[in-house]
Amino acid sequence: MIIHQKTIHLEKPIQIIDHRLEGDKEIFTHAQDVLPVMAEAKESRDNFDKSFKLDRFAWPVAKVPALIFKQFMDQSGGSFDEKAFNRWLESDYGRPFKAS
Repeated sequence: MIIHQKTIHLEKPIQIIDHRLEGDKEIFTHAQDVLPVMAEAKESRDNFDKSFKLDRFAWPVAKVPALIFKQFMDQSGGSFDEKAFNRWLESDYGRPFKAS
């Protein structure tokens, strides 16, 4: 996912690697390669123009794999909390996904 100010776009495809039935539940296991997303975020950070004006409509904030973003949303109670997301981006786990 690419996070632009308040816009979210799916970034890399998610692959289903397992599908099974357990009783009345259908279980899907997904996988996503996060290394290319981390490399793109690092490239964006390294090339970020420091004179960029923050009064624009949107700017790249983070590039986060969809599965990791889903995990963040699940831990946040299912709703997007911008302040919590910004704190997450400053954490050791979230920092590699910062794009600016």
